[in-house]
Amino acid sequence: MIREHRHLIVRAYVNNPPKSEEALAEWCKETISLVGMKVIGGPLVVRGEMKDNEGLTAVAVLDFSHLSVHTWDRVNPALIEFDLFSCKDFDLKKVVDKLNEFDILNYSYMFIDRDSLDLPSENPSVESSFGMNLNKEDE
Repeated sequence: MIREHRHLIVRAYVNNPPKSEEALAEWCKETISLVGMKVIGGPLVVRGEMKDNEGLTAVAVLDFSHLSVHTWDRVNPALIEFDLFSCKDFDLKKVVDKLNEFDILNYSYMFIDRDSLDLPSENPSVESSFGMNLNKEDE
């Protein structure tokens, strides 16, 4: 069986972010169900109170996948960073519609096909897209 390797990253400014750990946990469960994935751990939701970085963070381990949500709910407009990696295809529109429950003002996203990142196995040196050499022999 050939697996898909899709990674969605969304940055959204919203009017109505989740306010409680319980609300975000429920939203994560609904989103996971909506895209037809299976939870194997979580979601774990915590509130961070570091000055100028207050908000909620949620993570869920999915069957060969993951979901994470970070919110900054004490700024105006509120900010949500959403991340979904999956070994199966999923509908971007469904995810954006679900995010719109928080009343999106604007958003941007990146949809990465991780399969396109494959490198030939005969390549002895691996360069990241940031120009860092990842070959430890050169250190």
